[in-house]
Amino acid sequence: MMNLTLTKADLIELLGYTDHQAKNIIRLTKKELASAGYTYYENPRLGRVPIEAVEHVVGFKISKN
Repeated sequence: MMNLTLTKADLIELLGYTDHQAKNIIRLTKKELASAGYTYYENPRLGRVPIEAVEHVVGFKISKN
């Protein structure tokens, strides 16, 4: 299985979120991953997160095709 990731631009393009909403989702996802022990996501310049983590934050499945 391929590990898919999402960026702010992906959220805007795929789901129609505004720039601010997409930034907020990425920020919340990174915060959740960092608190789960993945300290890699504490990097403020990192803008790519696993799709499964974003799905957990937004509450629904995302298809990236």
